[in-house]
Amino acid sequence: MGGQSNAAQTRLDPAERQFYEQAFDGAGYRSTAYTLMNLGGGFGFPAGSKVVRFDFALRNALNTRYADYLSRIKTNVPDPGMGRTFVARVTTEF
Repeated sequence: MGGQSNAAQTRLDPAERQFYEQAFDGAGYRSTAYTLMNLGGGFGFPAGSKVVRFDFALRNALNTRYADYLSRIKTNVPDPGMGRTFVARVTTEF
């Protein structure tokens, strides 16, 4: 289990403040805080002389809506972060 968290961007110099207020054709942009929860696990088993490993991950398990305030395009178009994502991986040696 893991995750990531971001605080709202609150410290802006005057030029940044003006830029963000004018973003989205005057509608303005304001970053928001968010926390994402990620879950994952895996297991392996022998297959002859090799090991086969299965790994699974669920990213943004709570399907939290967020936008990365470090995105370079956030003030031109809404740039939402990824929703809930399931990842499955199978690995082996050959």
